[in-house]
Amino acid sequence: MQSSLKKSLYLGLAALSFASVAAVSTTASAKSAAKVTSDKVLTTDATKRNVNLTGTNAIYTKPGTVKGAKVVATTTTAKNLNKSTTSHENFRAYRVAKTNRGSIYYKVVSYNKVYRGWVYGGKSADTFAGGLTSYDTFKEGTLTADQKSGTYKLKNAGKTTDGLTYKQPAWTQYKIGKTIADTTAYKDATFSVDKVGTRTREGDTWVHVVNQNTADTKADG
Repeated sequence: MQSSLKKSLYLGLAALSFASVAAVSTTASAKSAAKVTSDKVLTTDATKRNVNLTGTNAIYTKPGTVKGAKVVATTTTAKNLNKSTTSHENFRAYRVAKTNRGSIYYKVVSYNKVYRGWVYGGKSADTFAGGLTSYDTFKEGTLTADQKSGTYKLKNAGKTTDGLTYKQPAWTQYKIGKTIADTTAYKDATFSVDKVGTRTREGDTWVHVVNQNTADTKADG
């Protein structure tokens, strides 16, 4: 009887001790979570805030070390996005936060809006680091002599992708798209070329065209 009572008391104390440890661990975990000390909208030139994921850090719903942060995109996904061959998966940074640990996090969004969240960005708000790096979505080149002197017409004027002109090469700047939605009226217009370049992810060539009828520049792009 005494042996059975001792055993019950021992088991009861062991369970209580375990529960106490668990409670302490939970409290410590909550206390150890980082806190955001500042959260600001980035106001620098938007075209200078194009970024690429490095793949070393995930995207989170909140700065990653803050309590309640959930994964939006794992490091594996981030590595795949780093090597993406479509400009739809370019990213723009638009907010910056700092934690009480001195860590910087940037809020980013992919151009196709599939991914949005916070990525660790190093210890300084002056430069992208950690899970992000600055990224040139488009590289301007040099016109050839033929391109400079040539004149051109839109091959597929209309509403199709190939027949449209854009304010910037498609998907190379966030939320900057077509110059006009339909170029049918310009099927017989003559254009010259004044700029040329290459989209970084696709490696395809884009030219900027100018209507030789300088009174009508609506389709220039």
